[in-house]
Amino acid sequence: MTDGRILRITNGRIIRITDGRRIRITDGRIIRIIDGRIIMITDGRRIRITDGRSIRITDGRIIMITNGRIIRITDGRRIRITDGRIIRIIDGRIFRITDGRIIRMTDGRLIRMTDGRIIRTTDRRIIRITDGRIIIMTDGRLIRMTDGRIIRITDGRRIRMTGGRMIRITDGRIIRMTGGRTIRITAYNQDN
Repeated sequence: MTDGRILRITNGRIIRITDGRRIRITDGRIIRIIDGRIIMITDGRRIRITDGRSIRITDGRIIMITNGRIIRITDGRRIRITDGRIIRIIDGRIFRITDGRIIRMTDGRLIRMTDGRIIRTTDRRIIRITDGRIIIMTDGRLIRMTDGRIIRITDGRRIRMTGGRMIRITDGRIIRMTGGRTIRITAYNQDN
C-alpha cells in the first residue's frame, strides 16, 4: 500500500487501486478499500482486515498485510516480510521468513530452527547450516555439532569425532582412530 493505494500485480502488470474502488480477482473474489481499511468479499461474506493481521482464504491462499502493505501469496511465489512471520501454503509448500531470509520447505523436506539457527536437510544432503548445532537428516540419521565436536548416529550406532580423533561403534565394539591408527576397545563408556 502506497499513499492509501494498493499495488497489485496481475499477469506481470501493476494495478493501482484508490480508496473506495473495487477490484475483482480472477477467481471471483473482491477486495475493496474504504477509509483506509481493506474489506475482502469471499464466498459472499465480507471480512475486514486490519494492519498487521493476516487472513486465510477458503482456497488456501493467504493475504497478509504488513507495515501498511498488502501482500498476496499464490502457489510457489516467494515473498519477503520483515516481521518474521511464518506463512503456510497448501500443497506442502511452506515459506518461513526470519531475519530477512527466506527458507522454503517443499515435499516433506525438513527445516528446523533452534535459537534462530537454521538447519535444512534434503535428500540426505545438508543444504544450509548457519551456526548449526543439530542436523537431522531425512534418512533418520542425526549429526550434532557442539563446540567443534560432531556426534553422528546411524542405525543406532554412534560416530563421534573430536578434533582429529574418531570413535566408531560397530557391532557393539568401539574403534578409536587417532592419527591413522586404529585401536579396538572392548569396554568403553559411550556416554562420555
